[in-house]
Amino acid sequence: MEDLRVHAAHAPYRALDPRSLLQDHLPDTPLVVVRSALQVRLQEFPNAGKFLQALSRSAWHPKSPNFNPRYKAEMADAVGLEEARELIRDALLDYPAASGDRFIRTFGYLSSEMDQSNILDVELLQNFDPGLKTFRHAVGMHWLDIAREAASRRLSQCPPPICLFEKPRDAMMPTKLEVIGHLFPSTFGLNLQNSLTLNGWIPQVSRKVAVSLLLSMDLDADREELEAEIPYWIPEDEIVRLVHVQLRLTCLGIAEVQGALHEESVQFLAKLLGYSFSVLNVAGGAGDFIERLLQEVAHLKSMHLKRGIMLLVLGLTQCDWQLSGLTSAVGVPLRLVLCYD
Repeated sequence: MEDLRVHAAHAPYRALDPRSLLQDHLPDTPLVVVRSALQVRLQEFPNAGKFLQALSRSAWHPKSPNFNPRYKAEMADAVGLEEARELIRDALLDYPAASGDRFIRTFGYLSSEMDQSNILDVELLQNFDPGLKTFRHAVGMHWLDIAREAASRRLSQCPPPICLFEKPRDAMMPTKLEVIGHLFPSTFGLNLQNSLTLNGWIPQVSRKVAVSLLLSMDLDADREELEAEIPYWIPEDEIVRLVHVQLRLTCLGIAEVQGALHEESVQFLAKLLGYSFSVLNVAGGAGDFIERLLQEVAHLKSMHLKRGIMLLVLGLTQCDWQLSGLTSAVGVPLRLVLCYD
């Protein structure tokens, strides 16, 4: 299947057969292909397996018998392919419909800079009050939850708060960790919440911070838009959803959403990132969804394009297709936001 995707990515657009891209996993796929795909992901995110191992052992929690206050991924034992598969299987035990590939892509992205941030340095945190000592463990468990959800479910209409690195474009500026939402993530214990609040670090839905996070997840976005602010007419709850949507688009190329998003919200995101934008409403006609989607992409490709295409698809009631190969096969960067009634 991986060979099919590589071939499709380099095939001419006119030769694309969408039916060849509707299946993300073949039941009879040889084990060596699945292992190879996982190996590629672990090479892309070399610390992901180590971080999963540390979380499974509670190596960052000061009350754990496995606690390692001097933890650094570069000093941790290597995680072999078989152990990585077991760690992923255990992490997704309660998520039977989850895709291991989508999980590791999301978790790997979220945790990729964990060791570069002083605010998540295990040894440094032990110098602060008891609540803050658990900060890295709580953040790691939060990202584990976010990755599980992204790998298995559509984004809900009331998604949880999300904690993300804000990565400045100025290399001299440190990264910051921000929470977008009205509450702390559920993995943050009460002592940690109290400590963070006393230090002035509280959940918020700041429009300026949200824009910075949206741009941080798309490093090629136009720098001139850095000072942009989300318009006042986009409600705060929708801003939280938009940040989750952008995370899924960054990691997976596709964001599946339960319930409609406001067209203006996704259009703002597309403009912010420099994408051409279009809306496709398939209500009552989802049977030819793939063909209509490809026709819309072809139409937009014939016009002046910016960086790529962002399509908001409304009116879906169900979707039996796996579209991950499609985002690379159409010949231009493609981001799909699929909304289900």
